[in-house]
Amino acid sequence: MRNLDSERMGQPTNLTPDLQSDHFRNNVGLSSKDVAAAAATIKNFKTALDSQVSRYNLAVTSGGDVPTALATFQQQQTFFTYNAQQSLQNKLSADGYAKLETHIIEEKGNMRLSPTFYAGIGAISGPTCQMSGFNYAEATTYTTTLVSLSPLRVTLTTTHTITGNSTIFNNCGGVTHTATSTVSLAGKSSTNFTTVPPNYYINLSASLTLDSAVDSCLIGAGCSDTSSDQVFCSFIGHNVFQEKAPPLGQVEVAFTQVKWGGSPAPSCDTNGACIYAVNWNCTAATTPPDYQVGSVKSGDYVGIATDLRWRALSPCIRIGTSGPWGCYAGLFPLNSWLVATNDPLYPLYACTHHP
Repeated sequence: MRNLDSERMGQPTNLTPDLQSDHFRNNVGLSSKDVAAAAATIKNFKTALDSQVSRYNLAVTSGGDVPTALATFQQQQTFFTYNAQQSLQNKLSADGYAKLETHIIEEKGNMRLSPTFYAGIGAISGPTCQMSGFNYAEATTYTTTLVSLSPLRVTLTTTHTITGNSTIFNNCGGVTHTATSTVSLAGKSSTNFTTVPPNYYINLSASLTLDSAVDSCLIGAGCSDTSSDQVFCSFIGHNVFQEKAPPLGQVEVAFTQVKWGGSPAPSCDTNGACIYAVNWNCTAATTPPDYQVGSVKSGDYVGIATDLRWRALSPCIRIGTSGPWGCYAGLFPLNSWLVATNDPLYPLYACTHHP
């Protein structure tokens, strides 16, 4: 049975914080600011490493699989070493980092700060596996359905999708990537996940549908909205991809009434479908509307009507809880219907308006 301890692994457990700072200052030549940054980084590294040592020792002393426990420990040690190196490089001055690396090389006989673990951006190499090209992406789509006009009822479905894969070079047998996709709306949540080899192409979606009959925020003040995904690599015990969008967003189904007053003339095709340039037809209190429609596709009313009113709807989303909305239908609504023909007294509509 093989137990580990920090001292036998060559970690500086016998230095008190004061002696360690004096060593950095006097032997390495670091400035006071670099001394503080280096000491904090080494402390975090040692805490993380000690925790892994304890986990390893617990595993082997309780009858666990020694080769597996040791392999896991070595992977975590490599990962912590890489993090420590990156932290030192980011937090120390360029001169301080160069001095520290030179000192380590001199002290340890050309030993570098860490083995090659991340071979450039987006690449991992280790004792048993090499991979690169963490080509993952996320996308969120929104679709609406008008269930009824009286009473007004709509549904909105949000679908969050993660796609992509990694490239493996050799010795990655048994390594897995677990992708998790989550969408959350109005306090409700849906999660989907899959576990595959790193080079398998992932196309994973999570969907959630709200109904305004139950979820009044859809046509109210806007529903809270967020989605997230991650890809967890079993080899390093860490995410190789993580995304969260939008942060603290809102989503709604927005309604806008628009008007065509006889001009400009619509653009019509041979099938009788026409594009009308329109103006908002909302009450003063709800202008500008959240969904700012600019044109409508409808039938050919040229020579028949000089005053037309439509209502249109679209799913809309924004980052935060104030400011402009981005509506998925854009200026051209996919869902619109005619509500008045040649009725100049048709009332203004209380359009969706949540600035």
